[in-house]
Amino acid sequence: MIGRFAGDVVDQYGLEDPADEEKPSREFRNGSPDSGALPLPDLARPHARPGHGGYRHHLRPAEHRDVARARQRKLPRDRPACRQRGAHPQPRNSPDDSGLVRLEPRPRDRADTHPRVPVTRTDVAEILQEIAVSGRRGDGPRCGELAGKLKGLGKESERNRRCIASGGAARVLSASLSQLARESIDASRSAVFQEILSALTVFSPLDEESLRHIGSRGSLRSIVSILRNGDLAGRLSAVLVLKELVSSLHSEGIDAVARTDGLSEALVKLIEKPISPQATKVSLIATYYMVSSSNIAASKFVELGLVPLLLENLVDAEKSVCEKALGVLDGLFSCERGRERGYDNALAVPVLVKKMFRVSDLATEFAVSALWKLCRNYNKEAGKRGGDAGGCLNEALQVGAFQKLLLLLQVGCSGSTKERASDLLKILNGSRGSAECIESVDFKGLKRSF
Repeated sequence: MIGRFAGDVVDQYGLEDPADEEKPSREFRNGSPDSGALPLPDLARPHARPGHGGYRHHLRPAEHRDVARARQRKLPRDRPACRQRGAHPQPRNSPDDSGLVRLEPRPRDRADTHPRVPVTRTDVAEILQEIAVSGRRGDGPRCGELAGKLKGLGKESERNRRCIASGGAARVLSASLSQLARESIDASRSAVFQEILSALTVFSPLDEESLRHIGSRGSLRSIVSILRNGDLAGRLSAVLVLKELVSSLHSEGIDAVARTDGLSEALVKLIEKPISPQATKVSLIATYYMVSSSNIAASKFVELGLVPLLLENLVDAEKSVCEKALGVLDGLFSCERGRERGYDNALAVPVLVKKMFRVSDLATEFAVSALWKLCRNYNKEAGKRGGDAGGCLNEALQVGAFQKLLLLLQVGCSGSTKERASDLLKILNGSRGSAECIESVDFKGLKRSF
């Protein structure tokens, strides 16, 4: 039985029987030498030890026929298939013999560790001069190419960025943007506008002359086109430049920006359908500067439905977004149309009372200010609207505004917030007889000793 099993193993792996050790050392497995078979070397030498013969068990057995058959099926047999697979080194023809294939490993991408040469003022002046000439000629592709080159140099190091910014890059780029947008705004120049706006974000803050070029009608139209139809990076660059523009303008300049067709709609769309957290926050900041400085801009944003949108987002917003959204609401409630939308929304008062604490001091300031604007003007504007007298005040009392305001005064706050909180307490105290506070509702029916 054991002998038969050993014979099967020998037959399966193509090994010779150990009993055949008396055979000559030079022997071929597949017949005579003339049959074309590969001969095994003769390992026996005068100094050989036992077990060093050509047919011994210490040698690696032949490959199993099933493994060989599977390997032939999986490996590609021709060079085009090898290139398509991509899992193996790419075959390349040897220059000496075209029939042979030499497999060479693919080159690895290694990071460039060599220090880069800093840019000089002369190089910056030459690039800026060429950008200015291309902008005056209306050569958009060349201008965009040079703006991208300038942006790449500025991102290499902080030294390069300061050198390029001090050379007047923002003024040249903004002037080129204004000149190119003055001629035409179409899809062919969208990439050029995006490249220039992206370069402007690298070399911010912008000086007065740069902001004057960006505030021109043509530049604002190009910004609107990018906010509507640009890619994600382009829209972020456009709203960053717009935020820097509106943060430096007075009410008259804000009114001019708000009258730009499609600008307010584009900002509301970025808030409603965010493309990134940074774009949402920058859009809220730009909107805050506009609504807090111009009643025209505030009324326009109210008509676009920004009040209910912000109230819904405030329910579960993070700290940074919450602060900015409360600031925008405070600005929107400065106009009568904004307050009317707040009166009609059931989330307005509960959300403002909830955000008084546990967010930040800035959020507390905005929440108290917005609630103060609603409650102070409610009785005056209720007759015009035909609404219920004391409705907003009663709702504030029911959600615990009176207790939170008292706690706020005890904890401490800024001067303006303290004044508005005190005024709110006086206003709400006059309505406490018609509405119970939340504590009285919770403990109604219990006997308490006074």
